[in-house]
Amino acid sequence: MPMAKRKTTIYIDDDVITATKMTAVATHRSDSAVIEDALRSYLGAGHGAAAQVDLRAVLDRLAAETRMISPMSRRSSSPSMRSTAPGRSAGEGSEHTASRRS
Repeated sequence: MPMAKRKTTIYIDDDVITATKMTAVATHRSDSAVIEDALRSYLGAGHGAAAQVDLRAVLDRLAAETRMISPMSRRSSSPSMRSTAPGRSAGEGSEHTASRRS
């Protein structure tokens, strides 16, 4: 069963595109097949493992930053930190408070 393919957009230098097209014509393959083979060869030569290490480092850094931001954002959204109109306490004047006074 063939693997599913996804369409993507990438930016590649003109000289690389020219070489890709020339290789595709010379080998009777599509540009996509030449690019896919080149990527598979590059990743299979150990470059993929290095990319995974770099990606893990980025994800770990983002997770750490998120943990540092989360407590602050939770604290600022707590009810005691919400602003109220001058002269009113939190909840005063709301329909919920008015119904309790009736």
